[in-house]
Amino acid sequence: RDLHFSLHDALPISLFEEIARENKAEGKAESVLELLEDYGEISEELRMIVMKQTDLGVLREWLLAAARAGSIEEFERVVKSRGNLQK
Repeated sequence: RDLHFSLHDALPISLFEEIARENKAEGKAESVLELLEDYGEISEELRMIVMKQTDLGVLREWLLAAARAGSIEEFERVVKSRGNLQK
C-alpha cells in the first residue's frame, strides 16, 4: 500500500490552482518590495497596496517598474500613470 500523500492529492484541482496562484502573487509582491527597499524605507501604505495586489499581470508590471525605477517615488509615478496604483 502506498503511504505517499500530497496536498495536491487532497485538494480539488481548482482549489489547488487558486492556492498556487495566490502563492505566486505573494512571491511577486515580495519581490517588488525587495527591489524598492534598495531605495529606502517603504511606507506602510505602499507596502500594503503591493501585498494586497493579486493580479499577476499588474504585479509583473510593478516588478519591471521597480527594477527600472531610480527611487520609490519614481516607481509610484510610473505605476500611477498606468492607472493601477490606487491609494
